[in-house]
Amino acid sequence: MKKPNILDRAIMTMAPVHAAKRAAARVALSVIKSGYGSYGTNLTKKSMRGWMYHGGSAKEDIEDNIDILRQRSRDAYMGIPTATAALKTMRTNVVAGGLMPALQLDSDYLGLDETAVEKLQAQFVREFALWADTPVCDAERMDNFYQLQQLAFLSYLMNGDTIALLPMKH
Repeated sequence: MKKPNILDRAIMTMAPVHAAKRAAARVALSVIKSGYGSYGTNLTKKSMRGWMYHGGSAKEDIEDNIDILRQRSRDAYMGIPTATAALKTMRTNVVAGGLMPALQLDSDYLGLDETAVEKLQAQFVREFALWADTPVCDAERMDNFYQLQQLAFLSYLMNGDTIALLPMKH
């Protein structure tokens, strides 16, 4: 806590109740000055004075500038280690191990007992793993299913969107 100045000490001596109100007002004012007012919305800090923050609509700010925003985002990922780490951390925390099958077959509908359903579910998981754990699932035969999920999410983070095409065999 800040040491009282000469005026505050004089008021404390002459009018302690008024001094207490004055101290409470200071605390309340310090709370008002905290938060965004001291950081992102501060207009007096040297580092914030030149910030041009007036924008337009989402279309004007994003859609009309999407090409430049994407190029800068990808460039930041490739050239700024902190940006790379931020995106990779998000990728790891969101995608983690990736989507996994969690089967819950309806034994009544299938006309099977619980043992048969459990065997069928285990077989589906095995067959999914045969496809997902190898590069067979990738048209380029480079990544497995889980690596493709991480790549898609990282692409989304860098570009703002992503697309996955499923090959069709005729």
